[in-house]
Amino acid sequence: MPTYPIDIPTSPVPKSVRFNGQSVVSSVRSPFTGQRQVYVYPANWWQIQVQLPPMKRAAAESWIGFLISLNGMEGTFQMGDPLGKNPRGTGGGSPHVNGAGQQGNIIATDGWPAGQRVLRVGDWIQIASGLYKVHTSDIVASGTGSASIQIWPRLKTSPPDNQPIIYTNTVGVFRLDSNTNGWDWTEPQIAAGISFSGSEAF
Repeated sequence: MPTYPIDIPTSPVPKSVRFNGQSVVSSVRSPFTGQRQVYVYPANWWQIQVQLPPMKRAAAESWIGFLISLNGMEGTFQMGDPLGKNPRGTGGGSPHVNGAGQQGNIIATDGWPAGQRVLRVGDWIQIASGLYKVHTSDIVASGTGSASIQIWPRLKTSPPDNQPIIYTNTVGVFRLDSNTNGWDWTEPQIAAGISFSGSEAF
């Protein structure tokens, strides 16, 4: 069996990739006052849906082999946002986690170029195997190169001090949502209907 996580095939590229942010939130409305109470739980994660284009057998077999290699929900794979490989901010420097024991959805970092708009809303960062999206506001590093970044989802684990912050070609680690995966041959040597979904593995 392969060593997990494995990489997705590089060709052909997916026809479409959908990212869904999954949150665990419940609400109850009082039958007497109509007021609603909302309960927010700490778990949240990314879920992806991938649709591949029709392709000839030579190209299709690399994707089929990839799916088979995962053995259903046993294996894991690395994947990122095809349109978000590069940040809209300047990036730069050697950013890393500033302080151990951090939790939640704000991460203290340093090592950025001083005074630069290093990340913008919608940019991705990777911390260890976790994939996080910058939201709420652009990130401008201080005069000493430090920055507090509000991220989604919450940190899965507390990263160690000085853990590198990756901001280009970011990937997360995912696991298939099903133990069943298949494909269709629609014309001679043409494969269609190859699709799969996965959720962050943690």
